[in-house]
Amino acid sequence: MTNLPKYDVLVVGSLNADLVVRAPHFPQPGETISGDDLHIIPGGKGANQAVAAARQGASVAMLGRVGSDSFGPYLLDSLKSNSVDITHVHSDDSATGTAIIVVDANGQNSIVLSAGANGKVSPADVDSASTLSPSLILLQLEIPIPTVLYAAKQASQNGARVILNPAPAQPLPDKLISLADFIIPNETELSLLTGLEVEDIPSAEKAAKVLLDRGAKNVIVTLGSKGALVVSGNQTIQVNACKIDVVDTTAAGDAFIGGFASALLRGFEIEQAVKYANACGALAATKCGAQPAVPTTEEPETCIAAARQDPRALGGAYCMPTLQENMSSTRIIIDTDPGVDDALTFLLALASPEIQLEALTTVSGNIGIEKTTRNALAVLELAHASHIPVARGCSQPLVTQLQKSGEAVHGTSGVGKAVLPEPKSQPIDQHAIDFLIERILAEPQEITLFTIGPMTNLALAIRKEPRITQVLKELIIMGGAIRQGGNVTPLAEFNIYADPHAAHIVFHSGIPITLIPLDVTYKCLLTSADVERLNRIDSPVARFVRDATAVYMDFYKKYEGFDGCALHDPLTLAAIIAPELLSFEEHHVDVDISGGVSMGNTFADLMNVSKKPANMKVALDVRGRDFIELFIERMESLSLSIQD
Repeated sequence: MTNLPKYDVLVVGSLNADLVVRAPHFPQPGETISGDDLHIIPGGKGANQAVAAARQGASVAMLGRVGSDSFGPYLLDSLKSNSVDITHVHSDDSATGTAIIVVDANGQNSIVLSAGANGKVSPADVDSASTLSPSLILLQLEIPIPTVLYAAKQASQNGARVILNPAPAQPLPDKLISLADFIIPNETELSLLTGLEVEDIPSAEKAAKVLLDRGAKNVIVTLGSKGALVVSGNQTIQVNACKIDVVDTTAAGDAFIGGFASALLRGFEIEQAVKYANACGALAATKCGAQPAVPTTEEPETCIAAARQDPRALGGAYCMPTLQENMSSTRIIIDTDPGVDDALTFLLALASPEIQLEALTTVSGNIGIEKTTRNALAVLELAHASHIPVARGCSQPLVTQLQKSGEAVHGTSGVGKAVLPEPKSQPIDQHAIDFLIERILAEPQEITLFTIGPMTNLALAIRKEPRITQVLKELIIMGGAIRQGGNVTPLAEFNIYADPHAAHIVFHSGIPITLIPLDVTYKCLLTSADVERLNRIDSPVARFVRDATAVYMDFYKKYEGFDGCALHDPLTLAAIIAPELLSFEEHHVDVDISGGVSMGNTFADLMNVSKKPANMKVALDVRGRDFIELFIERMESLSLSIQD
């Protein structure tokens, strides 16, 4: 093998102590189970990739941070023992990054990650290593995105090639995508980055080309048992997987990237480098743990030699990448009448890796159907998500005419003072009712539906095809007021009041329902200071939030007397992305359709006087400021990924 110059590779990334315990199954809420002995294993995507590259013969320096606890020296010793230079691994008074991992009897993993010192890796740390002049820089996303972007810019200016592993997946600035010479996601990450479902080779190629359109030079998708896909310009190459007996998938993805970097340094063409990386990842999956499982130089070369003798060895089961990469997202459809807070809900969904937004269906409510549909399309285009289908729905309530308009709250356009270009995309040629029926029936117990406007579309879908009530995974509703007064009449909340007969059908449908009423949404107030903080980032997303909420805030100041606006609709997403912020009770809830002064009132049998079984889970308290902080952080991340 060629002798490589010193510091071929600089890894800018995370160092974690992996606390691993094997158990017969994952514990249920409130359940305590017995596991085997606790194993403390050096990990972190950055450190794992540094060790992987070093064991493949590259000279490697690591840049990152550890804490002042006992884990810090342990992780540094592991790097040193693998000939990784740790001069630029800084120590501070934080806790060292930690991953708490449970492995079940089937080898599946569940993980809780505490960033610790990794969250403090800064551009100044990157500057401290400016004299190293590596040929390659390896980057991941377990350290702050601004630091990753800065490191990529510095690498580009200094002529180093950048390998970006976008894990854990989150929205990325187009600038970072364009600075990476190689982006290496797995199927889940690619789906979250592009919003497209990735389930086979054609869909992976389609999604990879979305990244190319955003400036990526080469996209390499790891596809589990299907191997890997290289998409570059007009060329697409599938590289088959190595046949192995899987023991532990923890180190596979990082070993792949370390092997790929080493192969590039030795002058391999991309296809050959990916074949070599496949062998490295496969071999790592035959052993337990993270860094201890990473193969040495001789092992993948032996594997490749064996494959030349037996071509069938390239057709077997390569493993999925690391634990964090196996996190599944909840697939959702939003039924909506945008609406300022509706639009903010779309943006929050797109900024949340816990969620995969699959479609929008529109309905009249805050404004008429023409405007709600236009706004849905336009906001998706603003967020570079025009691939998400929009189905136009009902223009009138079931029984009465739409009696109250939300224009006083949301502005005549529905999005406040924001000016959105006329959308280039069009709604699909299928009515929202039929679209909902088709999607829900086609994928039983897979789709979670959010209704953040009047429920006309869903009520008619239930009437047309009652079977959907048995196969919809969950329904999360923004609507109603339980102990809180109404916001359109003294007793009624707007979404329910706009079509109370639709709400009555839905409440009695038997669908698993979670209700997010005014009782909690009024505790989640976005202030002008929050909007000002977000607009420190020069982004069309930040400007949209500012301009859209201006009329909203004026209304709340005039009629409610406070500085800010309630994030009614976005809070529904907390039921998926941060359920710990909400406090729920199960009750029987009904809606008044008598036509009197209480029309549209939602009333809960809090004392169980009727003895009727609970028909929904109701949020009655929330850590409001914590949700606002989460919202702002996600909007900052999305704003960084979408800039002029």
